[in-house]
Amino acid sequence: MKTTVGDVMTTEVRSASPATPFRAIAATLTTLHVSALPVVDVEGVVVGVVSEADLMLKELYGTHPSRADAWLPEREMSKVDAAIAADLMSSPAITIRAGASLTEAAKLMHDRQVKRLPVVDGEGHLVGIVTRGDLLSVFLRPDAEIRRQVIDEVVVRTLWMDPATFTVTVAGGVVTLVGRVDRRSDIAVLVGLIRGVDGVVSVHSELDFKYDDTTPMAAGPFRAIL
Repeated sequence: MKTTVGDVMTTEVRSASPATPFRAIAATLTTLHVSALPVVDVEGVVVGVVSEADLMLKELYGTHPSRADAWLPEREMSKVDAAIAADLMSSPAITIRAGASLTEAAKLMHDRQVKRLPVVDGEGHLVGIVTRGDLLSVFLRPDAEIRRQVIDEVVVRTLWMDPATFTVTVAGGVVTLVGRVDRRSDIAVLVGLIRGVDGVVSVHSELDFKYDDTTPMAAGPFRAIL
């Protein structure tokens, strides 16, 4: 079973309301050593996110607001004089569901250039927060646990292969396969599924195959290095 955002997210989340003062936001970010806070309305629905970058505009341009005119878009320029979260926050918030995959979360963070995502339910209520560090935690899985999942779920349960025909070793998240499978096409399928296992860094295949079912004229056995 794939790890989801809900499996790695933090559920005890500090948030701000639209009326939270600038100074209170700054104090929370500093005390908790976080880079952003979700902003929620009275029903707990996420309406925006206020970040260190939003607050830093006041530091950059607060004493010389005229300098902002030449550099900032109108929405950002308004944050220079903002005093509460409603005027500081970025809205609408970039959020994700708890059932989303870690790959989906990573892509969203990368595409939108954010370090954390508020996690919401179907009605938009805040249920947690997920950070880049949370996504990376999957790569801390023990090698023995990864190996067990590769054999039990991929080799046996999904592909119905005999695990005695080749060996599976895992070191530092790198999976190495040595031995022989029946068909050449089995190798690419096996490697692809293993790459999708949580915590796998890479897959190194030294598998032979009995029959080349990808080239009619070819004869086995052969070795395929992937």
